[in-house]
Amino acid sequence: MSDFEQQLQHAQIFYDQGRYDRAVELLYTALSSDPENPTILYLLATSLFQLDELDEAQKHAETLLSILPDASEALILLGNIAIGRHKPKIAEKYARQAQEWDPDDPAVHALLAQSYVMRKKWKEAIDAAEAGLREDPDHEVCLNLRSFALNQRGEFTAAQDDIERSLELDPDDPYTHANAGWSHLRRGNNREARTHFTEALRLDPDNEWAREGLIESIKTTNIFYRYFFRFLLFVESIPTGTLIIILIGTVMLRKFLIDIAENSPLLALPANLIVWGIFGLFMMLMISQPISNAAIMLHPLGRLALSIRERIQSFILLASIVILISCGVSVYYSPASFMTFDIGIYGILLLVPITFASFPMRLLLWSRAALIAVSLILCSLTVISLGSRYIYAVNMKPHFDKLEEVGFYELEEDENGMVAVNEEQKIAVESKRAADAEFNIYWTLFTKLSEIALWGLIGFTWVGGMLIAIK
Repeated sequence: MSDFEQQLQHAQIFYDQGRYDRAVELLYTALSSDPENPTILYLLATSLFQLDELDEAQKHAETLLSILPDASEALILLGNIAIGRHKPKIAEKYARQAQEWDPDDPAVHALLAQSYVMRKKWKEAIDAAEAGLREDPDHEVCLNLRSFALNQRGEFTAAQDDIERSLELDPDDPYTHANAGWSHLRRGNNREARTHFTEALRLDPDNEWAREGLIESIKTTNIFYRYFFRFLLFVESIPTGTLIIILIGTVMLRKFLIDIAENSPLLALPANLIVWGIFGLFMMLMISQPISNAAIMLHPLGRLALSIRERIQSFILLASIVILISCGVSVYYSPASFMTFDIGIYGILLLVPITFASFPMRLLLWSRAALIAVSLILCSLTVISLGSRYIYAVNMKPHFDKLEEVGFYELEEDENGMVAVNEEQKIAVESKRAADAEFNIYWTLFTKLSEIALWGLIGFTWVGGMLIAIK
């Protein structure tokens, strides 16, 4: 046997064992000797895909397709790479092309079903999975995809039947255990869900879906989060197109209610309550993850289930809350005690950029570096604006105290501003006006920067809440 054949044989063994990193090393060496070998290209592209090196995997899969234009395996692989990039429409295109060459391959129908699942087209996903199961009744991927779509439609019994069949076929498949865990979690069976998630992670410690499920199963032991989690599942099950219409309608409703609040004093209170309720809902969508992650830091299993990034985020959040409370307490006893409310509002809104830093990239419109830069700018504007208000407040409080002492607030104002009727009041008013002229720059700075920062952070909240809901 030649060295080339030995390399290819050893690469195949490593591939079958799931040791893709070792397989890639040998396959690259073999590829240098035969750069157009279809077997090498397929094994290399698949191994790289398993290692999440999508760019390299796509390059070699496209090379394979250029050599064998009718290779459905290459089209299916390119479709799976598109799924990995969260581009379900491109995945569907590859699935349709593969269907022309091999309409009876259940893997083609599985890819098509996966593309529908990612777009929340549950009925189409079920139909595609069933088409694959007609070709192979024991195809595990089709069974799992159909069960997932059935769960989203509330058909729990049928979904559970598919999951049990999958576990019978392969009791050591981590994906099936993760799927079973999420199925139990949807029905409120936390203990069973946690068992399946733990088993999935034992079989595949890098299974992100199982890790996320384990974290949610711990969080849902809290009765308040349990109801919020059901709401999140409900939002997740709504088709994307329908959800976009709802979100656009919500934004329009918000503007309509604001107009009502401004023009109708009688309806101002209920309109404002609805507007702030909508905003609060988006805030909850934004900050529920970091807050709940911080809460389970005390749980031994939860602490282990959290990734390093999530643990760092939780520590930042807890530190932010401690600093916020400390600032509030210290400011309460300072000359600028009326800043407490402002710091509270900004502190809550500043949780939003912290949350953005932990989002999966598929939920972000920009790169993470751009989001961090925008967050730092908004945070800097907030700090500068609050600092300028503090300087203004410290310097102006003695003048406000003096005006209150001489009874200024009991008088009215004319078109020129303050009205002083005696000498003591006149001195206090002139002193306040002189101080205003000296320190008004700080108040102006606070007003302008805080407005930019506040609306910027509110914009982050609305856009982020919509992205989470849509995705």
